[in-house]
Amino acid sequence: MKIIHISDLHLDSKLETNFDPLLAKQRNNEMLVTLENLFDTMESQNFDAMIIAGDMFDTKKVSSKAFTYIIDLIKKHNSKKFFYVSGNHDKESELFNSISDIPENLFVFNSIFSRFELSENVLIGGVKLDETNCTTFPEQIDFPEDTLNIMVMHGAITKSASSVSSSAFLSSSVKNKNIDYLALGHIHEYSQGQIDKRCTYVYSGCLEPRGFDEIGDKGYVSILIDETTKTISHDFVKFSSRTFHEIPVDISEFSSNRDILNEIYQKTQNIPSTDIVKVILAGTHNEDFAKSTNLINEELSSKFYFVKITDKSRLKINAKDYENDISLKGCFIRKVLASKLSEQDKSDVIVTGLKALSGEEVE
Repeated sequence: MKIIHISDLHLDSKLETNFDPLLAKQRNNEMLVTLENLFDTMESQNFDAMIIAGDMFDTKKVSSKAFTYIIDLIKKHNSKKFFYVSGNHDKESELFNSISDIPENLFVFNSIFSRFELSENVLIGGVKLDETNCTTFPEQIDFPEDTLNIMVMHGAITKSASSVSSSAFLSSSVKNKNIDYLALGHIHEYSQGQIDKRCTYVYSGCLEPRGFDEIGDKGYVSILIDETTKTISHDFVKFSSRTFHEIPVDISEFSSNRDILNEIYQKTQNIPSTDIVKVILAGTHNEDFAKSTNLINEELSSKFYFVKITDKSRLKINAKDYENDISLKGCFIRKVLASKLSEQDKSDVIVTGLKALSGEEVE
């Protein structure tokens, strides 16, 4: 038996942090296409079921287009079973419980633990965490000892009782509950570990990344159940259409924008042009270095789907060089260096001020 485990689709996200409205709309459509491709993979590779461990949508206000899209996909693949538990982002919408024609092959977990039989030897259960059950739900879990048991939840694992909430639960609360595979959502990066000798927890991570807090490979988890040997194994499968990358570049030894670009090209030579790149400039530079993030961004924008330049480099200033400088520039630099600003802010203010004093365009 084979099962797909995904979570944190966050469909209908605004995506305004990095993208303009046109790119944001395009990325939202791409997220729907990726999901449809995964459903097709489910058919072509003979998966039996799909687990969606929360946060299918980004907010409780979901467009009819996105919701209808999901329902139609589930109905289209009516030979497969789908198991869904809502997350902290979409939990209040209760969308799947609000429709009268919920697909027969869709099983929705609510705030009271329930379980379903995938086969005589395999059970899948789950519970939606909320304010009323975040400490009491463990009392409801009743998996038999002699079956293979999968538990579906959305929340962060914590060891602190004070952190327990509608989006976090104690690791000890699911210990020794005859769980073999704990399918989790909420953390947007694939990870796995042990709860007890029997129970492996797995975060599938998000299917498609939405920002630079979700860098690296994204996709789904393929679960393989061997009923003969009574074992459950899993593998992470990269599946996203695009990947976010962060590229640090130390410019301390460079003297021109071309030097910076050459270093960026060297560091990004293996990144597909369809991906999304954030370049972080670091280190220090001299006062006469006419660094231009606009120029760098403009040239790189044709190389990748989207590029963002974050400048954390600092101006190399020796305060002693300006101790006796009676010019306006010297007075300005001394005042900035004597201020309570952070070193990064001091550098930014001085760079901007020097450009203004020399009549240059300020970016």
